[in-house]
Amino acid sequence: MANTNLLKIEFNRVGYDPFIDFLKGICIVLIILNHCIPSELRTQILFPIWGSPAVPIFLMIQVFHFYKKGIDVAKPDFCKMWKRVVRPFLIVEVIILAILLYCEYPDHTIPSSRDIVYILTGGPGAYYPWIYIQFALLLPLFRPFVKVRNVYALIVFILLSQSAEMICAFFSMPEWLYRMSFLRYIFLIYLGFLLATQGFTLNRKTLLLSIVSVASAFLFSYSSFDFSPYFYHVKAWSTCHWICYVYIAFFIILCLKVIYTYINNYAFSAVITQIGKYSYEIYLFQLLYFSCFSEFIINQFSVQDKTLIMIFISTLLCIIPVLLYKQLIGKLKNKEKITK
Repeated sequence: MANTNLLKIEFNRVGYDPFIDFLKGICIVLIILNHCIPSELRTQILFPIWGSPAVPIFLMIQVFHFYKKGIDVAKPDFCKMWKRVVRPFLIVEVIILAILLYCEYPDHTIPSSRDIVYILTGGPGAYYPWIYIQFALLLPLFRPFVKVRNVYALIVFILLSQSAEMICAFFSMPEWLYRMSFLRYIFLIYLGFLLATQGFTLNRKTLLLSIVSVASAFLFSYSSFDFSPYFYHVKAWSTCHWICYVYIAFFIILCLKVIYTYINNYAFSAVITQIGKYSYEIYLFQLLYFSCFSEFIINQFSVQDKTLIMIFISTLLCIIPVLLYKQLIGKLKNKEKITK
């Protein structure tokens, strides 16, 4: 008989849930891999199907934390968001801006405002904090849509998501603007709310929907069909459509839950969970690394094919310094407590 506990995903709504950190750890590693694996290789290894879901999972976790204590009591903590998300991101962006301006404008000429905006928003994954902020501001406004009966909420969010797709396609939204907009992620609000109130259950219905969902992701990623005006279709965001998020919620997260259940007592699980605890710090560090240092570092290796070196070295350099820094800070804090 099947173990039904493995067919349902529920996050702990009260207290610490280590699986969330494990999930975040896997996702931040996938984000780093996305930024260091060449696009042709990503296509060959089907990375858009199993690797691209990282950001949608992060956003579902954000929605879960917002709604987990109840719909009516949910409200954004702007002070915490400023301290934990916005301020560190702006500091890193200023550092990146200073380094790139120094390297690319050695004669101290003044760059155009367009160049500055590109530097501040064009880095690998630099759109994510802006999406996070949009979600934080908009989640309270979506409260009436999630309060209705579940089937009606589903219909409403499908209509909203599909309308956003068609508007973006009809007006041929510039890719840079689409990249910075929350519109492609609207359906994740419904899925995150579902996770916070009911959890995800894999049954015949959701399995069938997941199959349709992953088939759609394959079509968007690997076919040459023109999906406009029904979907805004750009290869870089091929799986960022509402229909593609279903298999991420009901299948990929479930698979990771099963893996976590079986390896929970092993050191590998503890390492991934530790990475997940500092996933945002690692994200910021990889943003700095890939924007300013990765090309220089990889070019120091005198081999013809640098793909594997790029993947291996970049992944380690984005993660290990942050873990060591956090470990050092923790030891200093403990030492300070003892001396007091």
